[in-house]
Amino acid sequence: DSIENNVTLSMIDMMKGPLGFLKPSKIHAVGKKVIKDYKVVAVNEKVPLASLSGGNRQKVNLGRWLLQNKDILILDSPTRGVDVGVKAYIYDIMKKLKKQGVSILLVSDELPEIIGLSDTVYVFKNRKIEKMFRRSEGLTEEKIIEVML
Repeated sequence: DSIENNVTLSMIDMMKGPLGFLKPSKIHAVGKKVIKDYKVVAVNEKVPLASLSGGNRQKVNLGRWLLQNKDILILDSPTRGVDVGVKAYIYDIMKKLKKQGVSILLVSDELPEIIGLSDTVYVFKNRKIEKMFRRSEGLTEEKIIEVML
């Protein structure tokens, strides 16, 4: 599917006109906005998402949710499979969201990422919370790994 269709599926009600029909102009505008605002490298909003690099696909996916201005964002491995530049870009977006008061639930298997971005870390073991760490308590990889094992 195209960038514009992928982005607008999660906000289909916002794409309707006064009579309840989808407005192509709104769909195109949102696709263009994601490309511009999230620095997606694509010729236009009609480009198939599958033809983009992993980093650009991740930017589109992130943009799809950020355009909805939610108070809580769940990010599951947002930097998996992306290059270092896109990873830094996603980290910057997350830090800006935090400053704006957006709560982020980050799921990641990269401990440096978790420690660098999180105020609170929960370690799950056997489907239960094993331990909670706070940044203010001196969060380290060693402490987390000790609980994980």
